[in-house]
Amino acid sequence: MRVRRLTIHRFRGIEDLTICPTARNVLVGPNNAGKSTVLEALDLALHPGLGRPRAAPTEVDYYDRDPAPGFEIEVVVGDLTDAFLAESAEALEGWRDEDQDVVAEVDGDGIEPCIRLRVLGLPDLEVVHEHAKPELAGVRFGQRLRARLGWVFDGRLREPSRQLAFYQGGVLDRLFADADLDPALTLLRDALGKGAEGLNAETAVVGVLDALRDELAPLGLEPGGAPELEAGAVSNRELLQALRLAMPGPATRAIPLARAGRGTQRLVLLATLLMLARRDTARPVIGGFEEPEEAVEPLRQLQAGRMIRELADNGGQVFVSTHSPDIIRAFDSDDLVVMERTGTVRARRLSLTSAGKHGYERRLDWPLIRGLFLQYPIVVEGVSDRVVFTVFWDALAESGKVSRAEQRGLECISAEGNSNIPMALMVLSEMGRLPVAVVERDQPREADRILASGHARALIVYPDDPAANNLERLLAMSTPLDALAGAMTAVADDRGDDWGAQRADLVERALAAGLTTDERDAIAGTSSLRDAFAVGGEAETRRLVALCIGAKEPPCPFEIKGGRNARVLAESIVAMSGVPSPFARALGALGAWIAAGSPDSSRIDITVT
Repeated sequence: MRVRRLTIHRFRGIEDLTICPTARNVLVGPNNAGKSTVLEALDLALHPGLGRPRAAPTEVDYYDRDPAPGFEIEVVVGDLTDAFLAESAEALEGWRDEDQDVVAEVDGDGIEPCIRLRVLGLPDLEVVHEHAKPELAGVRFGQRLRARLGWVFDGRLREPSRQLAFYQGGVLDRLFADADLDPALTLLRDALGKGAEGLNAETAVVGVLDALRDELAPLGLEPGGAPELEAGAVSNRELLQALRLAMPGPATRAIPLARAGRGTQRLVLLATLLMLARRDTARPVIGGFEEPEEAVEPLRQLQAGRMIRELADNGGQVFVSTHSPDIIRAFDSDDLVVMERTGTVRARRLSLTSAGKHGYERRLDWPLIRGLFLQYPIVVEGVSDRVVFTVFWDALAESGKVSRAEQRGLECISAEGNSNIPMALMVLSEMGRLPVAVVERDQPREADRILASGHARALIVYPDDPAANNLERLLAMSTPLDALAGAMTAVADDRGDDWGAQRADLVERALAAGLTTDERDAIAGTSSLRDAFAVGGEAETRRLVALCIGAKEPPCPFEIKGGRNARVLAESIVAMSGVPSPFARALGALGAWIAAGSPDSSRIDITVT
C-alpha cells in the first residue's frame, strides 16, 4: 500500500495543500509550518477506529476555528494488495503517475488501480469516512477496510507502547497473525477458571460470600447455597487484550513496556515494525512518525532514522516530521519535503541538481542540514567568523537595532573554508532558502568565486583593503585600542597564558607589524597590553593586533581561530565598547533588508570610517 496523493482542505492551520508522497517522506521546516498537521490528517483518514482511541475533532481542528464550512481530507492509495483489490473492485479507480491524478480507467499504460478515501469534518464536529469515487455517492469507507491499509502512527503526544497492545488490527495483532495462539489461550482460560476456584476457597472470600448468602435468603431467591466467583466465558480477544509486552529488567524481573522510557518504547516499536515489514511483504506498513527523536539520545536518533528508512526500503511507506539533523542524516536529499508558511502553508519536495546532491552529501555532517530549518542562513568562512557575527547580531538585537535571530529564521553557518562557500550557497539556494554570504577579500580568487556564484540572496563584502579585508584585520582596525587590550587580555587569561607568554607573542610579531627594533625592545619591557600598545604608532599597533588574534603558529595566546576564543574576544569588545561600527552598519543594513521582506538581491559593502 502506498499513499499516492494527500489533499487537505481547511483542516487545522492548512487551508489548501496537496502532497504527492514517495516511499520516504521527511517533513522539515520551522515550527508551525504544518508538519504535524499533515501527519494528523493522515492519521484521521487512515486510522481504522479500532483499538487505539482517537479523539473526536474540536473546533480547533477546523481552519480558522470555524466549523461551519467543515474540512475535507482526501487520500489516494495505490500499490494495493491482491486481497484489497478483490474486496474493493467496485470502488477502484486509476492513478496515472505521470499526471499525478486520478482517472476513470483502472488499468492501462502508466495507470495503476487505486482507491480514494475522503474524510469530511462536519459542522456539528462529527467525522465521516466515505469513498470519494463519484459513482459510489458517499458510500462509507468502513473500519474493516481502513484496517487493511496498514497505517501505524507514532505521534508525539501518544505512547509508542500503545501501538504494541493486542488490539484488533494493531502491530502485535499483525505480528502474531499467522501464529496459532488457541492452545496457549486455552491454557490461559483454564488457568483463570482454576484461579477463580482457588479464590472461592480463600477464608476471607468464603466469609464475604457466606454473609451475602445470609442477606439473600430472606429474598426467597433460593440460591441453593452461597454464591461464588467465577471467571466466566472469556473470548480470545479479551484474553489477548489483557496481555502486555514486557522487557527484561534487572534481577530477571520483567518491566512492562509502558513503564519504560519513551525512547525505549519508540525503538521497540520501530524494531517490531521493521520485523513485520521484512516478514509480511504482502501487507506493507504505512507509518507516520512525529518527531521520533523525542526522548531519544543523539546516537540512537540516527539509528531510529535508519530503522524508519528501512521500513520503506522493505516495501512500506513512511512519513516523518522532525527537527533532528541526526534523523535527517539517515535519508537522502530526495526524501526531504520542505514545509513553510508564507501566508499559506506550502510543501515542496527538495529536488537538488546533481551538483547540489554532491555538495549536500559531501557535507552532510556539517551545519548545512541546519539550513533546512532557516529562512536566512548566513554562510561564513569558519567557526570564529560564525561566533563573532552571532555575538554582534545578538548585541544589536538586545539594543533593538535588529530583530532577534530566531524571529527571522537567521543563523550563521560555518563553511569550514572560503573554498566551500560557493557549494554551500548553491545547495542552500536549491533548498529554497535565502542564503547570505560573508565575503572576505584576503583570498581574491576565492572571493571572486563567491561573488560570481550567483547563489547568494545577499552579500556582506569586506573592504578591498589589505588592512581590513578579513575578520581579524577588521576587528583590529575598527575596535578602540583600549577595548582591544581588555578583550585580548581576557582571551589570554581564559587560555591560561600569563603576561610573560603574552609579551613574548607581541615581541615575536612586532617587526612583521612594522614596528622598529627599538619599539620591539621597548615592548619587551612593558608590564601590560595597554602599556605595550602605547609604544608604537596606532597603525603599526593595529597591524600587530591583527597578527596576534589571527595567528596560526605558536606562540598564540591571543588567537581566535577557535570558537571559545572568538566568543571571549567578541563578548569582551561588546561589553567595553559596543559592536564595532563597520560590523554594526553592515548587520543593521542586513536586518533592514530582511525586515523589508528581502525584495531583491542585495550587496552590503562593509565600510571603515
